[in-house]
Amino acid sequence: MTIKTEDINLDGGKTRLYRDGDLGPPVVLLHGGGLDAAMISWRHAIPALSPRYQVFAFDWPKQGHSSGWTKTITTDVLIDVLIQVLDLIGVQRANLVGLSMGSCAAMGLALEHPHRVNAMVLGNPGGLQKKVPYHTLAWLMLKIPGIEKAGLGGTKEKLKKRLKGSLFKRDVEDIDQIVEDVWEEMKRRTSALSDFQVAELGLTGVKVNYMPRLHEIKTPTLILHGRKDHLVPVDLAREAASRLRNGDIHEFENVGHWPNREVPNEFNHAMVSFFDRLYSNMVE
Repeated sequence: MTIKTEDINLDGGKTRLYRDGDLGPPVVLLHGGGLDAAMISWRHAIPALSPRYQVFAFDWPKQGHSSGWTKTITTDVLIDVLIQVLDLIGVQRANLVGLSMGSCAAMGLALEHPHRVNAMVLGNPGGLQKKVPYHTLAWLMLKIPGIEKAGLGGTKEKLKKRLKGSLFKRDVEDIDQIVEDVWEEMKRRTSALSDFQVAELGLTGVKVNYMPRLHEIKTPTLILHGRKDHLVPVDLAREAASRLRNGDIHEFENVGHWPNREVPNEFNHAMVSFFDRLYSNMVE
């Protein structure tokens, strides 16, 4: 890959920006929470897009190669960071591709600043639930001192088992590469959880639930969702697609919460085909 990297200064800290592709409309990739980062989620998506699109990806604050961030990274902060990045790269109206937390930020931007979003691909989107599975138990566990470090120990073999058990539902071709990437991310981190996962989980429900407002979004949107996702059940994604004014959904059989790494070829084909159809229709 010929990906260009640079560290950029934002209001609150620094982060790393990745660029590839010199031609075509801009596509901005937004990775998920937890032990994720731009080059973990989008290792395969960037080269799939770059022949026909200008591709940008960046590490969310307190993840990947970001540094200096002290404020709590809530959904509102994610949206503000995304606007700062768009302004810095000179993109007034972007095509967004998100995963989980990144999809939540994309929807938030489309709702609060619709003029900044041209189209969206939402992978297993967060921000659609009243409660997470086992909500009260999850909330109580976050109150345990040191719980944020619980996912940082062990061995690579144990990490592989955790990934297979929690995120993947089938054999993944490059599972060893994923383990290496996540292992390196673990070494950079002091918490296995992103602020988003902690700050947005209230006692009685999730603080950010965009489902009731999805009818406000006119942006062409494709939801890509694994049918075996136990973190964001596929029924929520189906309901979201039906509420969007210009929404559609593509489901992956026997796939969990990380389809862009579990079935990257299928994910990338659906994503690129969506943008290709969109811009073909615009030309016509």
